[in-house]
Amino acid sequence: MRTLTAHQSDNRATIFLEGEIDLDTAANVTAAVRNCLSHGVVHVDVDLARLTFCDLSGLNAFLTASWALDAGGGRLRLRHPSPAVHRIFDLTNTVFLFDHAGAGPLRSLQPKGDEPPPPTPRGAAASGGQ
Repeated sequence: MRTLTAHQSDNRATIFLEGEIDLDTAANVTAAVRNCLSHGVVHVDVDLARLTFCDLSGLNAFLTASWALDAGGGRLRLRHPSPAVHRIFDLTNTVFLFDHAGAGPLRSLQPKGDEPPPPTPRGAAASGGQ
């Protein structure tokens, strides 16, 4: 995976990713965000237009980066994912990381009042009177 970081202002940067993010390359994402933070950049956009694959280690890197930026008063926004890359975020309910989502990462993981309760695990169903 190739990364290129472009600083757009004092506290905003865009990281352009190309190739695949997997166990061997996910640390590059974390390093790029840490580099931004070390230069006072707290708002980071990640352009995924040329990213062809992302596994769970990549997803973990994005979540870790999002939480680090959030703690510093900033935000991570992912942009332009391919359908294949977007799918992992759909499957893991982490689409809040994309630019079109408005909630921050920690708040997005909180259940909303209008959501149904989580399913009951197998074997934990309430038993009737016996």
